[in-house]
Amino acid sequence: VAVPNGKVEGSMIKLGLGVLCAMALVGCKVSFGETDDGTGGAAGANTGGAVGNTGGNGSVGNTGGSGNGTGGSGTGGSATGGNGSGGASTGGAAGAGGTPTTGVCAPGACAASDLAVGLYHPERVVTDSSKVFFTDAKAGGRLLSVEKSGANVATLLEASLNVTALAEEGDTLYVADYNQVYGVPKSGGAPQPVTQSIKVTDIVPAEGGLWLVNYDGLDHYHFAKQKVDAHRSEDFRFALLADADLYLYQTYSTSSPPLVQRMPATGGTLAPLASGPTGGGYDPRAYLTVDGTSLFYFFHSERTVLHAMPKTGGSSVELATLPQGQVLDAVSALGGYVYFLAWDADYSKTTLNRVAAGGGSVDELFETDGECSHLALDDGFAYVTNRDLGKVHKVQR
Repeated sequence: VAVPNGKVEGSMIKLGLGVLCAMALVGCKVSFGETDDGTGGAAGANTGGAVGNTGGNGSVGNTGGSGNGTGGSGTGGSATGGNGSGGASTGGAAGAGGTPTTGVCAPGACAASDLAVGLYHPERVVTDSSKVFFTDAKAGGRLLSVEKSGANVATLLEASLNVTALAEEGDTLYVADYNQVYGVPKSGGAPQPVTQSIKVTDIVPAEGGLWLVNYDGLDHYHFAKQKVDAHRSEDFRFALLADADLYLYQTYSTSSPPLVQRMPATGGTLAPLASGPTGGGYDPRAYLTVDGTSLFYFFHSERTVLHAMPKTGGSSVELATLPQGQVLDAVSALGGYVYFLAWDADYSKTTLNRVAAGGGSVDELFETDGECSHLALDDGFAYVTNRDLGKVHKVQR
């Protein structure tokens, strides 16, 4: 627990990446197999089909070798080619004895379940290697956890909290209640006040403490020094840490353009990366995300276009454009793919969508009634809070 007289030990959780293609910002396009059949790998004695070197562009459903075991993916075709026995590509189902891996699922075949139900307006969500942590508004405000199997939903904190930000690092969860930041043990226990910072909208653990994003600027609370360093008086909404840099979403007012900027995590000068149309007002959503060398973002004043650009700066491209009547609500990236929530303008329906980081078609992975506004990713799944239905959805990604 982070307390004013102590220091939290531990490092940021590093997520493994199970991917089919390491997507660069440009140049990596998803292609699909032709209709001519190709042979996958031959059957192996215990390891399933070997990698098929002779196959043509296999159509969806070729099963490659039929031997038991894990089996390699056939190389007849791209991601939609035939599988070896138990292979992990998105062609035919796994052969006998095979074990499909987690990672990217085929559109229309992404398993979904309800990880937690009976909640009251669940909102923010984060995850580590074993659990999912989320907030809801019951009893004035709660912080809860659930195992990724769906077992053991536990209330970690129940108080009159207006939770405005949530983050995790090591064994500790950090919760902001408008102007007070608390440290809460993931295993349960009394919350400990960490520091005060007015109107906190996001928390980023970094540089021996916490970056606190707020209406008045950026504060950096040092665990060891037990103090807050104020860095600038500008109106921020959302931030994330990638490598040694902070990426920030900033908006002044409905009459000023929103900005995406970069700053060293140690502090320093802000470097503008992109600006959007004026308007949009306040909305503390996940406006931006980083994966590999690319930055992905959208503007609250233009919530129908998802942009991509090099994270060090440069030209941007439109990665995805939503159809009329839908708006972007949150975005996150992992393993060469970008995931985003989109809901109908009347809040009646939300979809979870995926697009390759290098561009291509947008795949709808999941649809639900109600408004979903936050998501978190791990190697195999997306975790989505549904405030209208009172659920946390778990969706194969």
